[in-house]
Amino acid sequence: MRPWWNPISSWRAYWPYWYPEILKFEGLAYNPMPPRISVIIPTFNRAAWVREAVDSVLAQTFQDFELLVVDDGSTDETGAGLAPYGDRLRYLYQVRQGVSAARNRGLELAAGEWITFLDSDDLWLPRKLETQVDFFYMDYIPDWERVHINVHYIVVVGKNDSCYRVSDSYFPKVVDLRAESLRKARFAGGSMSPKGFLFYPEFIPSEINYPEAIKKGIEKTCFDMLKIPMPFLGVKGIRKFAGKITEWPGFARDIEHLSHEIMKINILLEDQGTGGAGFRFIYATFLQQASEILHKPELLDLSRQMMEIGDGWREISLFAARIGKNRDLGKERLQELGRMLSGRADLEEDFFRRLRKTIKE
Repeated sequence: MRPWWNPISSWRAYWPYWYPEILKFEGLAYNPMPPRISVIIPTFNRAAWVREAVDSVLAQTFQDFELLVVDDGSTDETGAGLAPYGDRLRYLYQVRQGVSAARNRGLELAAGEWITFLDSDDLWLPRKLETQVDFFYMDYIPDWERVHINVHYIVVVGKNDSCYRVSDSYFPKVVDLRAESLRKARFAGGSMSPKGFLFYPEFIPSEINYPEAIKKGIEKTCFDMLKIPMPFLGVKGIRKFAGKITEWPGFARDIEHLSHEIMKINILLEDQGTGGAGFRFIYATFLQQASEILHKPELLDLSRQMMEIGDGWREISLFAARIGKNRDLGKERLQELGRMLSGRADLEEDFFRRLRKTIKE
């Protein structure tokens, strides 16, 4: 069957949106602002499903998008089935070349700032786009850094007319963020909305052999820190990380990118969990309690040592935050950071060797 072809869509397939005369000729209102997102649906002989995919896109709560359907040589009713949508989508037909070529065709013709793909036999929940554009609306963040993420923390310190004054750990100064942008960015909903996890026990045994469980847990931790062969885990991982830090400028596109990556050390050690000092403080408390249960005073001494190790990790976190925020990222600074990390690795290797020996005695 000869595919349905919309003459208006065919014009758009070969003439970009920045030709207002053509759009006026077509009887359309000229909008100089490109859409925020281009949604591309490649399809081939899926007339029975593609309309559902299209409907799920058009039903999005976030509406600043264009929809392109690239028909990769369908011989069924795909074109005719999409005809009633009119200008709500751009229908593009091509000779059969494969799904990758269809996606690339959509990319060539997309006018949006951001690109997303949907298979023609798949569906989106209504708030999918709204949820994924939350980080895009942080006005002061560079374009290359704007991705969907649920672990970005800001502090609102004031308001100036229609803008909030925002303190962001990534930036050296307080920045302005439009109230509407903050609303869209920080209160996104949907299946990927920012939320925490809730855990609950399903079964608690009547009697727990705490001494045995504590010993097994400590032995497993010592193994993980000292014996796992992969060079990026445990003490080996800390050393490898320390040795690589001075190479980071060679991988960064500019000083802002390098600052972002250095700041992630602070973010991952402090804001997004207890991977740095916090974990060490928790483990020190565990060892203090284990000392009482196992009647091993040596564990109390090790608890104090782990607290000191945790203090060192906090110093690393603070140092990374300071040089990242101030863009003080010369070779000497990165070497100093590497030495601090190497020092933590040496202390932790000694600590876990002593701990392993203590728990086996």
